Amino acid sequence: MVTIHGLVKKNGERVPQTFQRTVSKLGDVCEFDPAVALEWAKSEHIPSRPPSKLPPPGNEHLSVALGQTIGNGRVGTVHPIKLYTHETDLPPLVVKISRYKSSESIEKEAWCYEELEQVQGIAVPRCYGLFQVRVEEDMEVLTWTDPRYVKRQKFDPWGRPIEETGDPTLLSILVLERLGERMALRQPDYTAIKYSILFFIHAIHLTYLLSAELMYMKCTMT
Repeated sequence: MVTIHGLVKKNGERVPQTFQRTVSKLGDVCEFDPAVALEWAKSEHIPSRPPSKLPPPGNEHLSVALGQTIGNGRVGTVHPIKLYTHETDLPPLVVKISRYKSSESIEKEAWCYEELEQVQGIAVPRCYGLFQVRVEEDMEVLTWTDPRYVKRQKFDPWGRPIEETGDPTLLSILVLERLGERMALRQPDYTAIKYSILFFIHAIHLTYLLSAELMYMKCTMT
């Protein structure tokens, strides 16, 4: 279980909210866009997923405080978390919180992490699980109501609004390892570039002179 402080309000008061760990229910094949799903995706010859090495959901309880947003995307927002109390040393973590009616997309992302379990920590971040809770009528999810994070209305090519079809009562989070900060781009060394260009021009000039000298020697020898 994961309890997050600072995410939910009840009757105007901030209250901790507990999420239960679950696994994606998408099976061995996940159709991200049924309209363009390929026939081979439904084939019986697709290899089964290797058995997971992660332990099944247990009784461990993580209590965390939500930090400021460090990522804001189409289906969720990413926040660092601060551990309240936990007996085990854990690496820096973040949570990805689903937007309104976007839990299905978060579940598909969890499915991808499950598929890539063998390369977690090597090619993709480590994922520590998918957690969900039902949103009650008296609950206010702050990332759903904050104007900075409210999901923008989608429109079709004819300008008509697209109705969201996701579950409005399901709130999902992914617990992930926190990666490094954004890499600062190094300013180009214009002096080095200048001398590289001059060296290149000088090399071309020497090549031309050498070619002309060889041609002159050939003419004089004949």
